[in-house]
Amino acid sequence: MTFVDFSIDEKVRQKYQISKLYYFSFLHDLRIAEQDPKVTYDPFQEDASKQIQNPACYRRQALPTGSLDQAIETLIVEENNVLRPCNYGEYESLLRGDNIKRRLILEEVVSLYRDFTFARRPVLGRLIIAQSVMLRYLMKTYVNGVIDDEGAYIAQSIDKLGSAGDFKLMKMIIN
Repeated sequence: MTFVDFSIDEKVRQKYQISKLYYFSFLHDLRIAEQDPKVTYDPFQEDASKQIQNPACYRRQALPTGSLDQAIETLIVEENNVLRPCNYGEYESLLRGDNIKRRLILEEVVSLYRDFTFARRPVLGRLIIAQSVMLRYLMKTYVNGVIDDEGAYIAQSIDKLGSAGDFKLMKMIIN
């Protein structure tokens, strides 16, 4: 979806903006680490021993854009010429299946969360908390139609989101 006239439907606009923010949150680990209180984070360190000794600082705690897109595509199933998300059983089959490429794509996502603790992956921990808040407000748009006064501060921040690089909402949620 590249162009949508959001002036027509406020519900669609809010759902789209929250979903877009959620998608981009997987990619911005460096920005999340920079939020106060800052986390020492250098995931592009080439010394593998540092990643093992200090994963909180040196292990990547988000996904590269290409990996996220490939994982999403892998989880889409075509059935009777209709695309749909795979169910849990299909997901398990993909992880154990013969298609090595699909399995490796999903394994990259799974490894991000494997053995997760807030101490070992503080940036990922912040990301999970921020995403849970975003999903809460996304669900509110389905229950209430649009975000009500209780969630107005989130809605206003989403309005200010602007480009994918503007993470005022992420900063507000993390702090």
